[in-house]
Amino acid sequence: MPDTKPRRPKAPDRTNNLLHGGSRIGTCPRCGKLRNKGHGVPEITESEELRRVLGLIKTALRTDTSERIRTNAFMIGVIQATIRGRKYRLVSCSGREDAPWITAEHLKNVSGWKFVYPTVPNGRKNWQNIRGDRVNFPESIKGVTSPCAAMRLLLGLSQAIPRSDPWGPVAEVLIAEEYYKGRDYVPKDPKKDSEPWRGQGEICSWTAHSCGPCERRIPYLICDVPADAIPDDTIRSPRPGSGPRRPGS
Repeated sequence: MPDTKPRRPKAPDRTNNLLHGGSRIGTCPRCGKLRNKGHGVPEITESEELRRVLGLIKTALRTDTSERIRTNAFMIGVIQATIRGRKYRLVSCSGREDAPWITAEHLKNVSGWKFVYPTVPNGRKNWQNIRGDRVNFPESIKGVTSPCAAMRLLLGLSQAIPRSDPWGPVAEVLIAEEYYKGRDYVPKDPKKDSEPWRGQGEICSWTAHSCGPCERRIPYLICDVPADAIPDDTIRSPRPGSGPRRPGS
């Protein structure tokens, strides 16, 4: 017999702040310190405002009738940061193409936001964190050269921050991402299509998680512990005021 017993409806998942790159209660892989101690950016969440901006960009992309946009899929991302009292609002996208998917035309309804598309390093060495220090990724991280939206956002933020003054303070760094699919997009492998990129909460289910390689790279790029305070960090380019450099660096 079918089960006809009345059941209380399952409460919706009210998660409205997806984490990007892990939690503040974890240990930073770059410096070995707890992320909620000694870090200006212990964790990165998103916000209602960032989801709204993503929605406006997505709407603009939908009105683009070019074959390039109609037949492709890519990640779009936005970052909002307030550092030293100055606010940064940046937009980027994933992709290995020299010409980015997003153009100024797609940002016409998001005034005050700037598109960035910095080059992603082609190896594990010479990445740059938000402080401006150079960072190397360990061999354990796979997909380290993936040109994801989150990577371009963090690299773009690092490049946008003037280096003429000492680092900090950091008031906020927020990121939101979405996997955009053109209306005529056909995945090469349907089994590997967009489902893994969907968020979990019902309120923000259209907002994407960062991918696996980004989740492992983000903690290195948001760690703002001075390079000279990390004994085994031998490649660095400190900002003014971040401390003396060791001999031979």
